[in-house]
Amino acid sequence: MRITTALVSREVSQPQPMRVDIGDRVVVGDRDADWPAFVFVTSETGSGRVPLRYLSRSRPVAVVNTPYDTSELPTHEGDVIEVVREDRASGWLWCRSLDGRQGWVPATTLED
Repeated sequence: MRITTALVSREVSQPQPMRVDIGDRVVVGDRDADWPAFVFVTSETGSGRVPLRYLSRSRPVAVVNTPYDTSELPTHEGDVIEVVREDRASGWLWCRSLDGRQGWVPATTLED
């Protein structure tokens, strides 16, 4: 695991996170304009952005083939953060703050 620092303050873009698991059926919406690796999906547990490659197809209904948690970790400039997992294809990193909170953070907002 690697330790990094937040370059900017960032609030979460999706306040109500959702989790999808292998085998869940989701309705697939549009690609995210800012993050093209992601599509908007709706499931029984809510809605959010999921990497398209984690789904069996692009529309209209897909089956999840990789579990995904949409939780984001808010940051403040200068926060020290531990990178737990990297998803280079999407540009996001699963991180843990010093107080134990976890979630996705855009790689571009963290120090290299």
